[in-house]
Amino acid sequence: MNPNKKKTYTIIALIVVGVMILSPILYMITTAFSTSNTPVTQDENPDIKDEVTNKTALKIIDMHENLDQYKDKEVSMELQFFLTGEEDKFSLGVIDSFNGEEMLFNILAETKDHKIPEGFKNYDKVKVNGTIKELKETHEDHNHNVPLMMVKNIEKIEQEKKDN
Repeated sequence: MNPNKKKTYTIIALIVVGVMILSPILYMITTAFSTSNTPVTQDENPDIKDEVTNKTALKIIDMHENLDQYKDKEVSMELQFFLTGEEDKFSLGVIDSFNGEEMLFNILAETKDHKIPEGFKNYDKVKVNGTIKELKETHEDHNHNVPLMMVKNIEKIEQEKKDN
């Protein structure tokens, strides 16, 4: 092999190895000084309660965050009825806008006889009263307690039909 070709291949190999070694280092240096890695301030990550305006949604959020204050207390609310897919539980809540998207704010509910009340369908407006209990919800990687309303009374609120 020609000594000049050998020298050329050696230089090319050194350049390739140098780039392979320096690329990750340059990447780490540039990302370290990037503004996207700076800590997020409270103003940039607003509290959900600052964005939600529906008073019922805010009360449901408060029930989740401060369950001890609501536990064993009777509450009456006007909500919407939602089936959960479980045989003995249903959901009560409201739909409100959060960050430009509709979001369901809800609590699980159950009756004394552990049956879903008949005559209700998803989105029905209801007036409900019951006692807030604590339910241990189990997920694959953690457990946490959530509010569960033990419903004493639930009735459908008839919506007025709009005449055109």
